Amino acid sequence: MRRHNELRAKHVNTPDLKWSDELATYAKNWAEKCNVDPLEHSNGNKYAESIANYPSLKSAIAGFYSEVSDIDWSNIQYSQGGHFINMIYRCVRVDPCSRGRSEDNGS
Repeated sequence: MRRHNELRAKHVNTPDLKWSDELATYAKNWAEKCNVDPLEHSNGNKYAESIANYPSLKSAIAGFYSEVSDIDWSNIQYSQGGHFINMIYRCVRVDPCSRGRSEDNGS
């Protein structure tokens, strides 16, 4: 979470995230049953999800943040860089990070 907060700090009005055991449990449960190919979001939940297939948490954070180059700052659209927007959106206050394991790549 330290690296996530370092990247958030580059943007105005983005306070540090705080850990949530409740959201971490929710994320872990979905990650353990989520299909890898194709990746699937859960249906009908009340939480935003950033789902991707990266070999490590460090590479996922870097990959999500790299979407900053997709943003048209004069007309921000979620479809331009949704993972990046989820990372820095000022209303986000907790980090429910988890990862599942796939049979083909072990992560």
